[in-house]
Amino acid sequence: PDDFAISCDPHRLKIIMNNLLANAFKYADASKPRQVIKIVADLHDTHWCFTIQDNGVGISEEHLPRIFEMFFRASENADGSGLGLYIVKETLDKLNGEISAQSSLHEGTTFIITLPLLKKAY
Repeated sequence: PDDFAISCDPHRLKIIMNNLLANAFKYADASKPRQVIKIVADLHDTHWCFTIQDNGVGISEEHLPRIFEMFFRASENADGSGLGLYIVKETLDKLNGEISAQSSLHEGTTFIITLPLLKKAY
């Protein structure tokens, strides 16, 4: 909507979104005829809820509990240092937010972020 606005530390929000969207592009499934990234923002009484969903390669269920750990990589073929999702989690902690993930291998991944409504704008 035209009146969409969120009060949040813009630098931290950018870090969160950049990391999650970069992963969605990085782990897109080239074998699928159409790669999809869907972003939804919903305003609730006490918080914002952001959903970032893709139909990429997905994350094995056995790895999901560890994906926000420092240096953890869910695949030996993964590029990078294993810091991206750790940084997202730590940044959300600073904003009193939360993140969860749902994923199925070869199906895609969904990240759900909640951020409390703030009375003070940055």
